[in-house]
Amino acid sequence: MFEIDKYMSVEFYKELLNDFKFDDLYIELSQKSDKELQDILSQLACDPITDECNLLVYTFLCFLIAKGETSNLQLLTSTIMATSLNLIDKSEKIALYHGLRALEMDPDDINIMEYLLYFNHMPSRLLDNSLAIDFAKRILKENPNSMAARITLPPNLD
Repeated sequence: MFEIDKYMSVEFYKELLNDFKFDDLYIELSQKSDKELQDILSQLACDPITDECNLLVYTFLCFLIAKGETSNLQLLTSTIMATSLNLIDKSEKIALYHGLRALEMDPDDINIMEYLLYFNHMPSRLLDNSLAIDFAKRILKENPNSMAARITLPPNLD
């Protein structure tokens, strides 16, 4: 029963999104936890049944950022672009931009730095090595067990 209700809700949100009713969608989603918001937007971004991508989710996220930019919204936008909408050309660069913007807004957040290391480990290495090494060193000062940071550093630097 829960899955049916959840799916019906996603269809309701999808209709609001596709009809550009961003204010209404914002009101509906503002009642959700961060995890629920991410789950809903991920489902709207890429339909798990048809694999159809909906770039309007990115437009909606930009709408939210314009209403009140936060590090969390920037990180959510980055995550959606890097995962659910990653089949769209240049989505990973857009994801990196939003991730870096999240870090700019919260420069001491090692969780964001750790997330950004992903962009250095992908085949295209979108995150510059020197920046990745700097992040890894900063992460290891606070969390010496960070595997992401450890595998980023060359053997002679850890």
